Parts: sequence; structure tokens; C-alpha cells
Amino acid sequence: MEIQLDDLPALLATVHLRLQGFLSLVGRWASETAPRAADRLVTLLDENFEISGPLELG
Repeated sequence: MEIQLDDLPALLATVHLRLQGFLSLVGRWASETAPRAADRLVTLLDENFEISGPLELG
């Protein structure tokens, strides 16, 4: 697989947005499945994978 260097920022931005969507879905699922642990799960995922912070490409 080859990726042009110029395409990389847009691809990473897309992945970042999709991970944010995933985190939101995890939050909804966890709220229904384990409400007391939902916030902590989302926080841990976010902290470990640095999902909600800004995407730093430089």
C-alpha cells in the first residue's frame, strides 16, 4: 500500500473524526450497559488513545 505524503493530513483528520464518533458511540453503549462505569470508560479510552484532543500533524 502506498500513500502520498500530501494525502496523509486529510487521511489522519478523517481517522481522528471517526475515532471521535467511536468514542461517542462507546459512551452511549456504556450508558445503557454499565451506567456507573460509562464516564470512566470513555475517559480512559480518550486518555489512552488521545481521541478528543487536537490533531497535531506538525
